[in-house]
Amino acid sequence: MLGLTALVSAPFWAPLIATALRVGIEPLQNRWYEPWMAALPALMAPDLVGLVQLVGLAGCIYYFRRVAAARAIALLWLAVLGWNLVGYIGIMVDTPLLYERMNHLLLPLSIAGAAVALGQAIDWGGPEPWRRIVHPAAVCLVLVAHGQEFVRFKDTELYDLAVTTKTPDAILAPEVADAYAGAVFLTDYVELNAYLPVFYFINHNAHFAHPSSHFRERLKFVSLISRSNNPAFVAWMLSHNRFDAVDYVWFVGRAMTIYDDNFPGPAPYNVVSITFERRLFENSFYVPEPLSTGFYRLRAPDQRAVQQFSTLELDFE
Repeated sequence: MLGLTALVSAPFWAPLIATALRVGIEPLQNRWYEPWMAALPALMAPDLVGLVQLVGLAGCIYYFRRVAAARAIALLWLAVLGWNLVGYIGIMVDTPLLYERMNHLLLPLSIAGAAVALGQAIDWGGPEPWRRIVHPAAVCLVLVAHGQEFVRFKDTELYDLAVTTKTPDAILAPEVADAYAGAVFLTDYVELNAYLPVFYFINHNAHFAHPSSHFRERLKFVSLISRSNNPAFVAWMLSHNRFDAVDYVWFVGRAMTIYDDNFPGPAPYNVVSITFERRLFENSFYVPEPLSTGFYRLRAPDQRAVQQFSTLELDFE
């Protein structure tokens, strides 16, 4: 079952591994894991959910040999705990992994185990009236345990954002998503890729950047070209660089705010503000887009533009 899971999920993890092997990897968020953080996942709190977890784990162990579903759940439990062990080793050798993300599986696995265990216990052969009462009660117990987690999540800021955040009217139309799908944006519009299937030239937060994106090098690149007063040079560098060719520039405010990793400082982020003068985009290299002000399609300069660069700009290129 684990092998099948790995095979089915290969389209998601295989490209990441291939990219890491090809260009290297720098998972900035993971650096904040230190040896004192290596601890067993919190399990079985003294409440209803904890009771259901305990029943599920005990039931899967008891029915391990006789029931295939219990055996599969128990093996997945062991796999998650094994991944925790790998994570602890990673912390100790200063190569941390986001191992604790897998711990979110333990609760649904435990509840599923409880459902299997209760179902087996009820079918032991007792009188029919007993089954009629206990079957629904067992189902309700499992559903209430699941519901408890939804109630907890409902009180979080993430839930409020999911409920209250609305897609701006200007980009609701399906043809808008089709027009910009897959494009690379240099933008200060942090929420843009939540509304449209686009890519950022640089992520706004180091801890959410792709580990193979060369975040620090991109940050240095954008910071340096933002100091230029030459529109042709800025357009050329955005179009011809070793990272990604920028298709669109969209600035809602006056500056891009980038949260760089600040390990091992007391604050997790070093806030970097990058400002491009608006006049850099008010020329023939940038075509205004009707969707919003400050939104331009980049028209890449031809090779003749390079002849007008200064010695310093040529050296930068």
